[in-house]
Amino acid sequence: MSAVVAALRRYPVKGLGAEPLDRITLVAGRALPGDRRWALAHRASTFDPKAPAWVPKAAFVQYHNTPALAGITTRHDPATTMLRLQALDGAAAEGRLDTPADRAALAAFLLPYAGPTARGALHIVEAADGTGAGFAFTDTRQPLVSILGLGSVRELEQASGAAVDAGRFRANLWVDEVPAWSEFDWEDHVLGIGAAQLRVVAPITRCSAIEAGPSGTRDLPLLAALDRDFRHQDCGVYAEVIQGGEIGVGDLVVRV
Repeated sequence: MSAVVAALRRYPVKGLGAEPLDRITLVAGRALPGDRRWALAHRASTFDPKAPAWVPKAAFVQYHNTPALAGITTRHDPATTMLRLQALDGAAAEGRLDTPADRAALAAFLLPYAGPTARGALHIVEAADGTGAGFAFTDTRQPLVSILGLGSVRELEQASGAAVDAGRFRANLWVDEVPAWSEFDWEDHVLGIGAAQLRVVAPITRCSAIEAGPSGTRDLPLLAALDRDFRHQDCGVYAEVIQGGEIGVGDLVVRV
């Protein structure tokens, strides 16, 4: 097997748009550094900022029921916590997430896009450690990196009869030059990517979030296409970082 990393994506704020990367250094046993470091807690959230710990995704405003948020692009500087937001309607905001006043202003900017899922309130909260240690606001309790096979996306595109943007799947690593669905064969195997090694632990079972594109609208019944044509609702795989190291776009992906 010889695949290649076609793209790297980080999601500084859970539910918002992606931040493209050229290179990043993975840490053993951690999620992709800076990924889902922040999240949008609604009024009924069970997350306690005074005792931060991983909680299920229902504690936060989620992409699958607020697709408009995915159309807001993000640029985040982990060193300064500066976050810049740009909405599709042209509105923009920026501020430091380590400053309470700025954080509140950014939450107020996002509130109209969150709609009723915010339940009248929105608070930006931080995971225990912004460097990738501790936990991240990922959908899995175990800190994992998500990998998407672009060959599978292209086959799903053919089945659905419409263009499918890989950004719908909100994966960290986009991998190309492998046959469709062959990433499922990687489970329990170790992949060498750049200077890092990752063990594939499970396929990613998808929800209705993939039916909304980066444009912020729900427009493709992709779950039905997966069921009808492939008899599953999986796309992409989760992997655990077992050896840290730098990875980047263009790196080969090899089975160790």
